[in-house]
Amino acid sequence: MRTRSAAAPAHKHFQLLTENTDLIAWATDVAGECCYLSPEWFNFTGARSEQGLGLTWISLVHPDDMARVKQEFRFAHDTRTAFGIAFRLARADGDYSNVWGIGLPKFG
Repeated sequence: MRTRSAAAPAHKHFQLLTENTDLIAWATDVAGECCYLSPEWFNFTGARSEQGLGLTWISLVHPDDMARVKQEFRFAHDTRTAFGIAFRLARADGDYSNVWGIGLPKFG
């Protein structure tokens, strides 16, 4: 598990789920910045330790999809709503794969 701050998910259930499956999972803090990346994120993307935290994860989205993904992500964060979006994500081999990103807000 890679985290950036104490704002990382506190629930062991979430960590156990994401660290023992092939899910590419992440969590964001209240500012909308990525604070947790599952091990599969690093396996899939080949990213290094801190790459992906904060807002740097967007650098691994295909350039043609980047603006749309940023816009959808920000809208969902700002309106505190769920979202789902298809986009291309860089793989460890340097090519891109189609992925489906889903964001679900959690409060409290």
